[in-house]
Amino acid sequence: MYIKKPSVPILHAYLACPLTAAQLDRVHTEFEFGSFARFAPTHHLHIHNEPRYHGLCHADIRRDLDEQGITDNVLILDEKVETEGAAWIVERLVSQDDVDNGQAVSIRDVWEILTRIDQVSIVEVNYHIANMSIQEDLGNCGLKWPYDPRAHPQTGIHSSGIDMQKFQHQQIAYIVAEPGDVEEAPSSPSPGGSSRFMRLGGGQPPAKLHRLKPELATRHGLLPDWRPAFTADAQYPDGSIGLSQPWNPDHDFPEYERLKESL
Repeated sequence: MYIKKPSVPILHAYLACPLTAAQLDRVHTEFEFGSFARFAPTHHLHIHNEPRYHGLCHADIRRDLDEQGITDNVLILDEKVETEGAAWIVERLVSQDDVDNGQAVSIRDVWEILTRIDQVSIVEVNYHIANMSIQEDLGNCGLKWPYDPRAHPQTGIHSSGIDMQKFQHQQIAYIVAEPGDVEEAPSSPSPGGSSRFMRLGGGQPPAKLHRLKPELATRHGLLPDWRPAFTADAQYPDGSIGLSQPWNPDHDFPEYERLKESL
């Protein structure tokens, strides 16, 4: 049985003021909870300390990063870590087009949103896939338009609204199982409610459902669940199938290893 592990992007964070070891550990701990770091990380976190950034406005930090060719969204950590349990997701500098079309007031500003630390990873995932945008979320936080963060700063803390404790239990592993790794059953009568797996367009559910053998699933921190199989890549042994199975967040996973380069 093989668990297919996707590559995990790194979210880079920069200190805008000194933070204590305890404050940094809080950032890591809350971020790791929200990124499912123990079993299915959505991001790794790399915290940098550039003393020249201490005391700079966030737009100046963004501008300096841009000049270095670092253009992805970043996280800026300041006193809000301690007072609000939050950090700034920083996107890009306000453009002249933003000003001309009435979205923003000044190109001296930067698009950013103060977000609960445990929510940062899922929010950033949504931004990456264009499921949401900072502009939409700022509007949902009640920010006045056009965007003028100095005259009308964000007053609330952004959250996706997702209960991360519950959402842990909805995370799925994609695996390749060899013939001896799985159990098979007809979908009717269904061992697991095959109506969940109706084909798009109202077609029939799959003829068979599969799940990992319970002892094998337990060993790997997964929950055996009846699901349709899909074709495995040719690189795997003959008779192998692809299968999705839920992670079990309550499993005793090894301790997550933080990036060695990070504070």
